[in-house]
Amino acid sequence: VTTVSSIIYAMKSIHLSRVTDVNFVEELRNEIAILKTLDHPHIVRAMETYEHRNQIFIVMELCSGGDLYSRDPYTEEEAARITSSILSAIGYMHSKGFTHRDLKYENILFMSNDPQSEIKLIDFGMCLFVRFG
Repeated sequence: VTTVSSIIYAMKSIHLSRVTDVNFVEELRNEIAILKTLDHPHIVRAMETYEHRNQIFIVMELCSGGDLYSRDPYTEEEAARITSSILSAIGYMHSKGFTHRDLKYENILFMSNDPQSEIKLIDFGMCLFVRFG
C-alpha cells in the first residue's frame, strides 16, 4: 500500500537460493525487462523491481478478480469485451516486437471482482522479441 494514494499493489518475491532451474532465473529477468518496456491498459504494470541479497522483488498492479476460469461461462457480450481487450494487448505487444507465447486462461486476470472489471495479461517469462514482417 502506498501511503500517499492508498493504492494496494501485489509483490512477487523470488528467493534465488531456492531456484534450481537456471532457465527460470533467465525467464524471470526477461519478464522484468519486458514489463518495464510495456505500457498498455490490458498488460499488468510492473511499478518497481528490487534485488536485495539473494531475492528479487517485483511490485506490480494488484489483479484481485481471479483469472478467466473463475468467471466461466461468459455471455456473448462479456466474451466480446474480453476478447477485444486481449487482442488490443496482443496487437500492442506485436507493434513493439514482442510475442507472449503463453496465452492461457490462467495468464489473463481481472483487476477486481466487479462484473465489468478490466483484464490484464500477466506472465511474460516466455515472451520473446521478434522481428515481424
